[in-house]
Amino acid sequence: MSALVLALALQTAAPPPADAVAEEIVVIGEKMKTWRAAIRFGKKGTECTVKVSTGDAAIDRIGCAAMEQCWPDVAGRFEATRAKGVTAGDRKTQRAALNKELGTCVMARREAGIAELADARVAEKLK
Repeated sequence: MSALVLALALQTAAPPPADAVAEEIVVIGEKMKTWRAAIRFGKKGTECTVKVSTGDAAIDRIGCAAMEQCWPDVAGRFEATRAKGVTAGDRKTQRAALNKELGTCVMARREAGIAELADARVAEKLK
């Protein structure tokens, strides 16, 4: 393999520049600040309806996808708080803990989604 072909092969396999990805993450994060959705939880999963769009469907999808990925892990435990015999105080305590767990998961998935989208967009710009 010639040096030129090898250099081109290595260039296409190289990850996008970190500073460009970081900049794209900031842009996506700023757009996500205005994003709003209504999420309904049910036995069949989540239903996410975007109420205030960022104007970018890929960015809008990040928030809904995060919730859809995280909800199954806590759904059964949320449902268990409705059982007879669970006092109002216990229900409140359990749901607060579950909401915190759900929020932590959603934020982590959201950040991962933003990073993935930023990587993809920078890579696309470099083609």
